[in-house]
Amino acid sequence: GASNITIDGSLSGGTDQILSITNLATTAPQVVTFGSLTTPMVNNTLKNTIITNGANTSTAVVIASDTGTAGLFNNVTVSNNSIKKAYIGVYALSAIAAGNGSVNMSNNDVSTAGADAVTLAGIYAQGTDGAVIQNNTIGNFNTTPAYARRGVWIATGTVNSKISGNTISNLVAGS
Repeated sequence: GASNITIDGSLSGGTDQILSITNLATTAPQVVTFGSLTTPMVNNTLKNTIITNGANTSTAVVIASDTGTAGLFNNVTVSNNSIKKAYIGVYALSAIAAGNGSVNMSNNDVSTAGADAVTLAGIYAQGTDGAVIQNNTIGNFNTTPAYARRGVWIATGTVNSKISGNTISNLVAGS
């Protein structure tokens, strides 16, 4: 339920990505988790970082509850990050309630190829009220195992949201 947290990987105060955050674990790793179950978290930001997960079978950046179920949050920003080696690059799961779950996921690069590729989805939003997903570069997904891959996945309960300006390519249908 922590609020007003900013992780900014820029040394210049601009958009350079100097900070790398890596989780080397290979069993259910996550790199950054913003979690809140009973107390809504607000005004949290992850920007200008290089995020590398330990396995492409687990999500790299999670915005949900402390236990991974639907959470309470508003005004969470994930912007200008390079996100590598994940099942889902950025995963936002909000408890469905009017005004809950505003999240801005913009200008991220989720397109690294090869061993650091994403497997299932670049950006996922469920239950959010006011998601903004724009200007992300998503692609070059892992080709095994065979999944129905998604660049941007908008799931149940997502309302009042804007998806625009994303570049999605080379998701590959699987082999």
